[in-house]
Amino acid sequence: MLKLKLLGTCLIAPTVAVAFIIAWRTRRNKNLFLPNLAVAFWISANSTWMLGEFFELPFFWYSLALFVGGIGLIGWFFILLLQKKVSLEQAS
Repeated sequence: MLKLKLLGTCLIAPTVAVAFIIAWRTRRNKNLFLPNLAVAFWISANSTWMLGEFFELPFFWYSLALFVGGIGLIGWFFILLLQKKVSLEQAS
């Protein structure tokens, strides 16, 4: 929107890296891991989409796959929630 392509492109790697680091650090707790991994997928999808828009690259299907992956992870989280295998409470 602000035409800051270089800045936006430079911020992709640290943003995606932090999202996956957070997901990795919460991997032992399904209550936190699945939503954090979904967020990492969505950040990756937005980054891919942004690169496609900035540089007119055909990244639509890659972005869509990452968005669908994030939705699938949240769907799986809610299935586990309904089966009482995870909870919405923060576990220590």
